[in-house]
Amino acid sequence: VDLDDPNFWEKAVGLQPPPDPESDKLAQLMTDGKRHRKQVQQYDPYAVDKETELKKQEKLAELEREEDEEKEIRRLTKYLERWEKEDRRTKRKREQDEEKERVALEVKERKSKKKKKKKAKTEGQ
Repeated sequence: VDLDDPNFWEKAVGLQPPPDPESDKLAQLMTDGKRHRKQVQQYDPYAVDKETELKKQEKLAELEREEDEEKEIRRLTKYLERWEKEDRRTKRKREQDEEKERVALEVKERKSKKKKKKKAKTEGQ
């Protein structure tokens, strides 16, 4: 290889002349269009573990809420049963009191009739 050769660099090192920008499609794409940057998702080796733990916590929270709701339902059911029992007692007591009043009124009426008969007998003699 001669140093004065115009193609020295091509022959010695393997350098190629720069490509023609009009014929190179890659160059056209680089100069013509806008650049679009893609979002890259960052790799997190613990993401699966975190997601699993979060789901586990959510499930536990849901179970706890359901348990609380069941306790509240049992408490309200118990309260309702007590209230109904008390209501039945009150109703029975009221019925008994009404029966006593009716009997007492009947006894009073019979006594007054008896007195009237006695008085009518004593006046008639």
